Parts: sequence; structure tokens; C-alpha cells
Amino acid sequence: MVALLACLAFSGPHLVFHLGHLHGAGGLAGTALVVVLTGWVILPLTLLILALRSSPAPAVHRQNADTFDRASLR
Repeated sequence: MVALLACLAFSGPHLVFHLGHLHGAGGLAGTALVVVLTGWVILPLTLLILALRSSPAPAVHRQNADTFDRASLR
């Protein structure tokens, strides 16, 4: 997750900078630049969202649940 956040910390401002400085890029080059840089924002953002959704519960909660189950079985 740290690597994804680091990638977003770089690629987000990088995209914004280039969006503001497209005057030197031609039609196809400007389009390709925007598409590639946008992909560098969307990909880590998507992976981060998926990682956060699929992350398991913290070990402390599972340990407490196991302790509770064992205690209730006695």
C-alpha cells in the first residue's frame, strides 16, 4: 500500500503539471501523453481501492473472537 501511495503522490501532480503545459505537444503526442499519465494515476488508485476492500480484519479482532468462542464453549 505504501508503494501505491508513493506512486500516486508522484503521478497525480505530474499529470496536473503536464495538463497545464500541453501547448508544446502536438495532437497525437499530447493525446498519448495525457492517456499514459492518466493511466499512471488510475492504475495505482484502482489497486489501492481493491487492496483496502479485500484487507482482512486486524489480527487483534480475530484473536478476541477466538478467545470469546473458546470461552463460550466451556
